[in-house]
Amino acid sequence: MTTKDYLKQLARFESMIERKMNEAERLDIMAHSIKSPSYDPDKIQGSMVGDKMAIAVEKFIEAENQVSALMELYLQKRQYIIEQIDGMPDRVSYIVLFDKYVEGKTNCEIAYTLKYSERWVKKAHAKALKEFEALYGAEYIDNPTIFS
Repeated sequence: MTTKDYLKQLARFESMIERKMNEAERLDIMAHSIKSPSYDPDKIQGSMVGDKMAIAVEKFIEAENQVSALMELYLQKRQYIIEQIDGMPDRVSYIVLFDKYVEGKTNCEIAYTLKYSERWVKKAHAKALKEFEALYGAEYIDNPTIFS
């Protein structure tokens, strides 16, 4: 796992959580849109509608549990990576890494904040990645499954 890949985990988790939440929302809508069985003696429906509703509710609960598990893991990783970035001795490296990987800012946005060119930010980013890897690389390069 490269240093970039390691730090990009936060954005990946945010995307995964968003997709799972959207799926849970769709399942919730489905569960609520299934009509209850008619008790009209002329229209006997059996338990098919009840089964569909139970399945939809079960899938919704499963999706909600997946979202909760992902959120918990995401928050742990986020806190751990923030603590690592906080440990960066160079102020500019700290700002570049925090803004890019925690805040999700682009190089252009970081350049505007720091009042430097995008090219300068790109070079500062490369330098910051090397510094980060020197400090923490052994944790995720030697043990790539630590956070996968």
